Amino acid sequence: MMVSREMYFVSRENANAQVYLDMTELHKEVWEERLPDLREEIIHYLGIDPKNEPIPVRPGIHYFMGGIDVDIEHKTNVENLYAAGGSLFGLPRSKQALAATPPLEQYTEEERLQKVQLRQW
Repeated sequence: MMVSREMYFVSRENANAQVYLDMTELHKEVWEERLPDLREEIIHYLGIDPKNEPIPVRPGIHYFMGGIDVDIEHKTNVENLYAAGGSLFGLPRSKQALAATPPLEQYTEEERLQKVQLRQW
């Protein structure tokens, strides 16, 4: 969310501006041990090796994450439909948590949902 917001401000100043994610300083071990699939995907789809050059970033996908309006019990406006995790809008969430729900938060959401569903049975 923070990146998307900053990208918005950059594009307001210059409509043709391109924002990049520079991962060139990551150590070889990080690419080999933790991010090998990511590197392969970037090379395949963008034709860019992120070990050697910055990756162009676009904010569009951020608008598809989050935004399902729920109440405190995770209920949506559709009967018997609940939402949890990164899809939520309406419960207190950190701006940085979009698409990366912390494990403790995920656990408490799941527990709350189970209690709500048990009350309905």
